[in-house]
Amino acid sequence: SSEDFLNARAALAACPVSAIRSTSQAVNDGNVKLLTPQEEEVSKAFALNPKLNGIPLPFPKELSKYVWNVGHHSEKTFGAAPYVVKGNHQGKDISVLVDVPRFSESAIQTIQSLSSPDGPNYMFLTHIDDTAQHLEWKKRFPNMQRIFHSGDLGEHNWIGDESLEDVEILLKGASDVENGKLLAFSLDSTVKNSGMTIDCSKSSDADHQLQEAYLNIDSDFIILHTPGHSPGSIALLHRLDGGTLFTGDTYGYTTRDGGHMTGFPRFGDDLQLQVRTLECLGRISLQYDCVASGHGHPRNYRHQVGSDDHTSVEEWKHADNEAAVSELRSYQ
Repeated sequence: SSEDFLNARAALAACPVSAIRSTSQAVNDGNVKLLTPQEEEVSKAFALNPKLNGIPLPFPKELSKYVWNVGHHSEKTFGAAPYVVKGNHQGKDISVLVDVPRFSESAIQTIQSLSSPDGPNYMFLTHIDDTAQHLEWKKRFPNMQRIFHSGDLGEHNWIGDESLEDVEILLKGASDVENGKLLAFSLDSTVKNSGMTIDCSKSSDADHQLQEAYLNIDSDFIILHTPGHSPGSIALLHRLDGGTLFTGDTYGYTTRDGGHMTGFPRFGDDLQLQVRTLECLGRISLQYDCVASGHGHPRNYRHQVGSDDHTSVEEWKHADNEAAVSELRSYQ
């Protein structure tokens, strides 16, 4: 189908080690065999070259009016998906680069096309695993402010990158997810303005608290500390166009086993803590209709349900969340 073809081209473009290729010849038992004319046409269609086949590149891929999947996945971040998201923060139209693309001239041009010639205003680093080459990007866009959580420093900085200690915005403080509380931050949080507590317990109206937080900080963005996958994992909540939650490796969609939402339990640091985090995220699901993770695939509930019926959308979200929580528990 056309969807399968587009997905295959996206996989070809996204593979960080170029293990998926389009070729003009086949090799069988060491013998080179030229492709048939029909096979040549297929190979041409898969080529990532609009001048050759007139087919647009798979990336950047628009997820909503304000969000793009950048492409340019890097093997240094295990192929994590970077995103650009736009919105307003304290009266200014801004752009945020979520996690780190491969550092290359073509990636730079893509980022500039989605943000500005001076690059994004912020680089949001969801967790330690996906930070490689952040310093190269900072040198290229010196006005860009990097956001990272201190929980992934010290013994949890397994890549040994001490330059992360010098990011412009280093978040401190932890969510008390064991008691149903998320710590929320503004994009430009400092030690003096350290964060806000969002009570996600069953008896609390977390959605109202988040709406108040958006107003109080005058922003379309809220940062949430989401521990579990790593101590310093953070998520970015963006409220426009139905809302998007950028989750890093905390929560995402996998096509394995028929497809389901997952907390990637094989790779988590503290699965019990991550269960509590996912339960909190499930209780604020009215705030987002799309989950954009670092691995797996974006999960756009409006697209999946194909309806404007809020009830069915919310039921789908809750079922997905419960499945991911159950999977995490099965690994404990």
